[in-house]
Amino acid sequence: MRIVIDTSESMNGEIPGTGDTKIERLKQAEPKLFGEFTGTDHVGLWKFSDAYALGGKRDYKELVALGPYTEKLPGGTRAELLSSNVRSLEPEGATGLYDTLDAAVQAMRDDYDRRAINAIVLLTDGRNEDSRSLSKEELLRRINDPSKPQIRIFTIAYGSEADEKDKGGRTVLQEIAQAGGGQAYDAKRAETIEQVITSVISNF
Repeated sequence: MRIVIDTSESMNGEIPGTGDTKIERLKQAEPKLFGEFTGTDHVGLWKFSDAYALGGKRDYKELVALGPYTEKLPGGTRAELLSSNVRSLEPEGATGLYDTLDAAVQAMRDDYDRRAINAIVLLTDGRNEDSRSLSKEELLRRINDPSKPQIRIFTIAYGSEADEKDKGGRTVLQEIAQAGGGQAYDAKRAETIEQVITSVISNF
């Protein structure tokens, strides 16, 4: 599993009535994000924002490479590095959603393991704001390419501004999850993020 987290500037927005920002509440939920994994699980972590695309760079950045959860790495075990990297996330830039997800799907196909559930958990509080990215239609086509291994995609709409419905009544994250054979989750009441993360991770 690759966990892909939106770190755009809007993650600094305050959750009404809590005194916490969305990024602060997500950091508090970090134990729920990784608490169910064991040594046999392979886990990786990306963050994304178009702040990383300046100068022609990608909209995303790999924080922890995919690999065994308890593997020893420089600086600690993968489990320790996953936790510490989530706790150190800082928002900046706008939401570079489509190119990031396209790259994450390709990376999972490159690392595909026929013996395992191959999945992406995507958390975002917005919608694609990168005008240079591929279109939604092209992204969905690539996700649902029958000639390629299927990567299950589980999406989390985080905060009240996340993932508005389109004219057909579905949201972009619902379309993405359906194309990837996964499920879309709703944490638009951002204070529910711990419960939602628990529901997502229970799929594995």
